[in-house]
Amino acid sequence: MVRWVKMTGMEDAGDEADRIELDPGELNWAEQELAARYDELAGYLSSARELGGGLQDGTSPVTRPMGRAFGLRGGVGMGGVQVALQGYLTELAALREAIRQVRESHVNNEQQTAGVMRSQYEE
Repeated sequence: MVRWVKMTGMEDAGDEADRIELDPGELNWAEQELAARYDELAGYLSSARELGGGLQDGTSPVTRPMGRAFGLRGGVGMGGVQVALQGYLTELAALREAIRQVRESHVNNEQQTAGVMRSQYEE
């Protein structure tokens, strides 16, 4: 997807020059893979919301402590599964957007550079 290339032997560019190579096709693939993970996590969040309701208390002495622990972990409060899943979804959305922006910027830059080179060649 992204390669860091160390270039040597470029006298005009100084001792060494570095560049980053981006493949828009591979960026598309990565974004699609992240979209699939996003959809998967969104499904888990939907299930967590459906299962977020309380269960009937039993009669065991550990009922109350377990109810508090599982209620916290499955609920919408801090430390709950729903909060964690929503955080993951937010992070994935931001990462996908960053990949889209990099891809679009790279493609636009390549197209502009090609246009300039064509116009110089035609002159």
